[in-house]
Amino acid sequence: MNIENTLFKYRMTPQKFEKKCDISQKDCCEIGGLINIDDSCYLDSVLFALLAIPNKFVNKYILFKTYRHSKFLMLLQKYLIYLTQEIRLKNTFQVCTPFRKIIKNYKVSGMPNFGLPGQQEAGEFLIYFLSLFNSQNVATTRHTSYATNSISRKVKSKDLIETSTMIDTQASIITFIDSFQLFEKRRCDNHIFQFLKQREDTGILDNNNLFRHKKQTYVRKISETHVIDAPQIIFWAQRANPITNKVLRTRIIPNKKITLGNNKKLRLYAIVLHLGYISNGHYITYFRNKKKWYLYDDISRNVSEIGSFTDLLHFNPNVSTHGILFFYG
Repeated sequence: MNIENTLFKYRMTPQKFEKKCDISQKDCCEIGGLINIDDSCYLDSVLFALLAIPNKFVNKYILFKTYRHSKFLMLLQKYLIYLTQEIRLKNTFQVCTPFRKIIKNYKVSGMPNFGLPGQQEAGEFLIYFLSLFNSQNVATTRHTSYATNSISRKVKSKDLIETSTMIDTQASIITFIDSFQLFEKRRCDNHIFQFLKQREDTGILDNNNLFRHKKQTYVRKISETHVIDAPQIIFWAQRANPITNKVLRTRIIPNKKITLGNNKKLRLYAIVLHLGYISNGHYITYFRNKKKWYLYDDISRNVSEIGSFTDLLHFNPNVSTHGILFFYG
């Protein structure tokens, strides 16, 4: 199949595309998706989460961003627009083979070749996918460092001395919830908004390694990173136990909305779950259209209705214990 010739007719403006692909009044049980082929569920679930429902971030930074000097990205965009229309409008289920064919020779250092068959990590693929379009680092964060001589587990604000503040306007839209955090919080009910503020604590430093600031020494340094603004935030929970390499089933309860530092509110619109073991499992996607939630599974080749957000949390306990990617936009 000559992909470039096949997709040539799919050029259109964002406005025409949105009007044509509007599914706001549609029953999502009628839309299509991707079919699992050669362990492609990690790829299918992420692409479906990004493309199945109208998304301003995806339109601006992926589907309609101008790449006149990259034939590779122009071809990839055409395919993604084609795939989006097939999913939303034609109720067809595609295979990811054309996508893999396009990206096979476009490798990123330190990452697997996602153009080849075989299971990979959905979170790692998401980073690869966003990096292709240079669309990951579009958030704004504030990084503040403090010095303290308090040895208390819960340090009071009066005991913190601010040492530096930095605004980063090219921060990642992906918030990492690393395995060490999940291991420490494995017996807690954790709400996802708690991970919006990333905190690093040196703990009590050795006398030979004290933190210095303005000719003073301190036994401890604490740093906090806040997301001030972002068009989208995606939480990636890395559930491999750092000690045993088994799956961490720490509860992460998704909030319906999260609030950024500038009071901007983002709504949860998709969750990718991983079922099974670290070395052998399956990815599925829950997603929202208007007020209803649905389940997409690339093995069953259908989309099924779940119901309200309450239904999602109450009747699907796996959401909090198996969720690895949480999309807010």
